[in-house]
Amino acid sequence: LPKPSPDQQIAWSKRGQMLYAEAGITTAHDGATKFNDLEIMKHANKANVNMIDIIAFPFIGDLKSAEA
Repeated sequence: LPKPSPDQQIAWSKRGQMLYAEAGITTAHDGATKFNDLEIMKHANKANVNMIDIIAFPFIGDLKSAEA
């Protein structure tokens, strides 16, 4: 599958958050966020589309590669 564009990533993040918000959920937690997904979350945050709080803990296996 082709990699989604940054604009698609933002739109999909917004739609996913809308599902949470419609269910009354105001905070999303991810306990094993991959490094690439963290970058998408940062991009969405810079675009100011977050409508819920997002807490993301990095996947432990990605920490070593991030340190290199």
